Amino acid sequence: MKHAEQINAEFVKHARDWDDLSIEEQKDYLHRHPKSKRRLTAKPKKIKDMSIDELKKENSKLINEMDKIIRDGGKVMLNDPLSVRMKQITREIKRKRNHLKSSN
Repeated sequence: MKHAEQINAEFVKHARDWDDLSIEEQKDYLHRHPKSKRRLTAKPKKIKDMSIDELKKENSKLINEMDKIIRDGGKVMLNDPLSVRMKQITREIKRKRNHLKSSN
């Protein structure tokens, strides 16, 4: 019985950590375990809370996703969620750069 309790304790510890994972970590886990019953519970960081480096990294990911869509014969529209997010990120990068310049 002690063995079952130990297994249960480890399971609860692991399950509890799921909500502490970032959205990227949760996506990676779900990609590696496609039959998992877990669902995304983390929310993406707000654009205004990201650093310039994080914004650039996010922007690169969006560009790669758009390139993949285009390579696969799809189209990227101006009101597409990827395009909208990319515009928001670009605006925020410019805003943060201007803020850094003005504070120096």
